[in-house]
Amino acid sequence: MNTREHARRLLEAMLSDQLVFILANYTANCLMMSDNFDFADEAVAEAIAFVAEDSRPPTHDETKAAIAALN
Repeated sequence: MNTREHARRLLEAMLSDQLVFILANYTANCLMMSDNFDFADEAVAEAIAFVAEDSRPPTHDETKAAIAALN
């Protein structure tokens, strides 16, 4: 089960540049496509979908907003 804490850690790693976007994006896509992972709630699903969106890397402000949405 993917929880808000898991999603928050993924987003915070992106925000702090500990995890480059391309790797975070790949991870999020794997979570979205796998039948082996469930999301604790809609906010978690939206946070993972935010990271999985690969049209462009999100800005720091967009990432901060995604983290805030998990609170």
